Amino acid sequence: MNEHRVEQLLTDHGQAILATRPAPKRKSVAWKPVLVAGLGVGVVAAFVLLPNTAEARLKKMKSAIRDAYSMRIEMYSRYESGDWRFVSKEYYEGGKKRLEGVKGSGAVVKIVSDGKTSQKEYQQLPYVVRYASDSTADTAGDQPGDPLKEALKYVEGDPDRRNFKYSTSPGKVIDGHQTYIIKYAHFNRPGEEAQRAIEITVDQKTNLPLEYFCHDAPNIEQNRPAYDIHAIYRYNEVMDPNLFSFKTSKQIIDTEVEMAKLATKWKQIPVPKDRSPILDARVTNDGTIWVAFGVKDLDVNEPVPSGLIVQGIRYRLAWSVPVESTTRNWLMNGRQVAFSAFVPVHEAAVEPREMTVQFAARTREGDDRSWIAVALAPDSLDGSLEETYHLTKQAGTYPSYLPVMGFDREPISLPTKLWHTKAVEREKTGDLIGAARAFESEADAWEHFVVYMAMKPLREAARIYTQLGQLDRAKELKAKADEYDRTRVR
Repeated sequence: MNEHRVEQLLTDHGQAILATRPAPKRKSVAWKPVLVAGLGVGVVAAFVLLPNTAEARLKKMKSAIRDAYSMRIEMYSRYESGDWRFVSKEYYEGGKKRLEGVKGSGAVVKIVSDGKTSQKEYQQLPYVVRYASDSTADTAGDQPGDPLKEALKYVEGDPDRRNFKYSTSPGKVIDGHQTYIIKYAHFNRPGEEAQRAIEITVDQKTNLPLEYFCHDAPNIEQNRPAYDIHAIYRYNEVMDPNLFSFKTSKQIIDTEVEMAKLATKWKQIPVPKDRSPILDARVTNDGTIWVAFGVKDLDVNEPVPSGLIVQGIRYRLAWSVPVESTTRNWLMNGRQVAFSAFVPVHEAAVEPREMTVQFAARTREGDDRSWIAVALAPDSLDGSLEETYHLTKQAGTYPSYLPVMGFDREPISLPTKLWHTKAVEREKTGDLIGAARAFESEADAWEHFVVYMAMKPLREAARIYTQLGQLDRAKELKAKADEYDRTRVR
């Protein structure tokens, strides 16, 4: 079954659900499309490939889902050698929703929506972002999502069942309800352990799913341990109205209001004929310099900010991205907005007040949107196109426009990028002890984001300490890295 056919079946199924009447005395439910994107996939997959007995049961499940007026999901995951880890809780009722979750990155997020307005809050950050509920920001990578949609990946392209096995069986009693189980598994080769095995436990009386379990076998070639997901579903519960409250003690960033303010200011900036216009230049408390600019066309080789010199010191590009890569495709004077973060290899002795920007054209290949983030070697910047700009001071470690443009989570991960750039550049210049310490700082930053990813910079620091003859320190860091690799704690 090709991808187009699967998507068409999913669309048809979604329309079938949405075309039916809502439960009596209830408003139409906004979570139903979510079910279509998640549980609906399991239903479609089963209709296409499962035996008739399972198909009949799943038809009843479809009808039960159609008539439900609320849904709650709890999801957990674990690696083979670890304990179960909470992933998310999700609530849907009468056009409202709430999600509390820990993303794969380890960022703790809460999203609340009343059907018209949504508010997103990361536990690690001092603000919340408010936006229209129909914005794609509502679903762009922030929600762990209904795990049943994973079934779709194992239906595509294999209509003859050679790599799939399906079965149904009686299930355990859950909260006094008798259940039945639908099982299916995907195999790379006959006779091998299933690459992925899935079980859906369904209430025999209501025909609504109660539990979902998925087991991914270990992949030795990719050094990936076994991985499990367990989700619990409950329907037709009366929800506490406070679940959908916008109450917060943090600063509220209204994205529409703040973007309008930026637009009023940035539209007044003249556009040079020979290069990208600089829209904003500021330095944060950690010494990082942020440059916002406009790109005429991401397909055109136009000179963009590529090098930075401050007080005779060359800064290094640590991160650069067009706003197009987020949920917002924002144009300013007909140009795509982008921005870059530059860091000094070593800490500046005096706070910079102005900078010299070196412009250079970039090479883009195919559909790659990351070309703008590729740092250019200093010798490729000949100084033929330079301009000096004044720097404004920005409190904190990131520009205030970052969350407004859809990068509301990035302040959590940014320190990992900045310290990594410093570490790599220090090692290139022969400052080995400075490089090792920067790698350790990168590891500290990862421990506040995706904890186990600290293993990589820890190993880099250990490698350098070994070169320096500091073997005890190297051994200590390597042991810590190996423990992170073993547990994969987030």
